[in-house]
Amino acid sequence: MARILITDDTKDLCWALTNVLRKKGYDTVSVNNGEACLKILDTENIDLLILDIRMPGMDGLEVLKKVKQIRPGLPVIMITGYATLESAVEAMKLGAFEYITKPFNNNTVLNTVERALKESKFKGREKFILGKITEGLDRKIREKKWRRFLAFFFGLIVLVLFFSGFQKMFLPEISFSAPASNISGLFLDQKNLWSCDWFASMIYKHRMDRRLTIEDQYPLKGIKPAGICRDGDYLWVVEAWKKKIYKFKLNAGQLEIVEEYPTPGITPSAIYFDGENIWSGDSSLGFVYKHDRNFKIVDSFKFAGTNPCSILKREDKLWIADTSSNKIYIYDVGGDIILRRVFVPRIYGKTNYKISGLAGDDKSLWSCSEDSDKIYKHNSLFSRLFPFL
Repeated sequence: MARILITDDTKDLCWALTNVLRKKGYDTVSVNNGEACLKILDTENIDLLILDIRMPGMDGLEVLKKVKQIRPGLPVIMITGYATLESAVEAMKLGAFEYITKPFNNNTVLNTVERALKESKFKGREKFILGKITEGLDRKIREKKWRRFLAFFFGLIVLVLFFSGFQKMFLPEISFSAPASNISGLFLDQKNLWSCDWFASMIYKHRMDRRLTIEDQYPLKGIKPAGICRDGDYLWVVEAWKKKIYKFKLNAGQLEIVEEYPTPGITPSAIYFDGENIWSGDSSLGFVYKHDRNFKIVDSFKFAGTNPCSILKREDKLWIADTSSNKIYIYDVGGDIILRRVFVPRIYGKTNYKISGLAGDDKSLWSCSEDSDKIYKHNSLFSRLFPFL
């Protein structure tokens, strides 16, 4: 995990930042003045610096200048309780990654740290790739001057592709900031991604753009959704606490309850509409049910996992996510119900996040986790190139 150096003359702030960052798995070290900061950077491997602008003795801007001389590639986040345009502009001119002011909330700090580390990682990767390309080309074109133009042109293309987002093709998943920290379900229709927040009793409708912009939101007034799906003008919501399945009608931007159904099991935990039938899951009994549009059970089977938190159907394959193990079970439901494959998405195999929702179609797979405050789009190209990851 990344190692972060915190430099602030206020010991309480150093302690607070250390506590927040270590809870997210970061390794931290803190000092209270600029001289100690520079000494640490000279002797230890640091991935990110959080630096207060106003400090006695050597202030933050002076420290920032020296840092950029000895560690020009190190990302630096500036913090201060004295928010002035002049200090912000000066810090950014000197090469600071971002500028945040006191008081700040924990999510602001964590999001800024995550963005700074990601950008630093990509810049290092680009520099390494371009260095290898230049090294290989120089060996072959040393005696022919006209080929130097080709090296420059090819390097320029690589830079344009990386800065235009082409590098995302090689990431196992792409993360988006969730609209809230308790996203419990997802559903993907032909135009939009839908998410629900059980704590806020809210459903969000997202545009399929680079930021998953919220297009609309629907309060549920006391109903805590564990999962959602859409059937034309209707939204189905599973409510684990009240042990009910609700059918809402979308009417002029409002949700109107048209039907309430008792759960077929004990604790309903998932729901999905495949265009013809409704599928639901029960976390207490570990059963998956197939219903008609009137919610009558037409089939059921015992789930091979423990807690079926989300369901997705692709052609004749039923995908079921288990929040207890983070495993996704793929069943063949074209005839007899047969378990074909079990796997763990890479992000959940390498972190402590617990999967809470699953959505997708023939072209994409999406998931969410209440622990990460993120919605993930899983890269099918990466999975085909590196199936062992």
